[in-house]
Amino acid sequence: MQITERERQEAISIELADLYQRQMTLILCNRLLHFDELDAVSDVFYELAEEDIWIFERIAAAMQDSPIQSDAKRSTVFLAETVMEIVSEESNLHQEKLSSYLLLKQSQLSSCRILERSLRVLGKKWEEILISVGIVADCLEAQLDLLSSQVEDRAFAWITGEPELILARDRFAARAKQNRLNKNKDSEVLMGKVIHLFSPKQSKQFSKR
Repeated sequence: MQITERERQEAISIELADLYQRQMTLILCNRLLHFDELDAVSDVFYELAEEDIWIFERIAAAMQDSPIQSDAKRSTVFLAETVMEIVSEESNLHQEKLSSYLLLKQSQLSSCRILERSLRVLGKKWEEILISVGIVADCLEAQLDLLSSQVEDRAFAWITGEPELILARDRFAARAKQNRLNKNKDSEVLMGKVIHLFSPKQSKQFSKR
């Protein structure tokens, strides 16, 4: 199928807008779930919340490098809003909220990998965006390795009433996550790329209250 350069730019900008929309929603979910409060959650969830802001900044930087800007797809906005409704509804079980949150993060990773593969074959003119998207995808994949096991453990604890089985996993997962995060950051430095924030105003919007 033949597409014009303009159509290619629009497709990439829409995918970036989708990433931006989902990541912004994940940060808001972190606040609703109190993941950004160290005294309210385990170190694992707190560190994931901190990293989500770091990821958001890199997505924003990739958008800045795009030749055109677009809005997120309606289906992406609908999914994000649905997850927000589930997470914000007080009557929902905590397990329901975590499962919906996990679904949104999985969708984010899948879209990142598809965009990364697409950019890889489009040539050097997309290299800056490719680097940003690749770093984001690696971080999300490491997050999901941890988050999936955490959600499973908490579901198990909720059903069986055996929370002590979670504690050892938390400690191990925190160490493993930090090792993966360090590798991702080292890769960024080795690439020799400095990724700027989308804008100070947007970064401040999602800083700690």
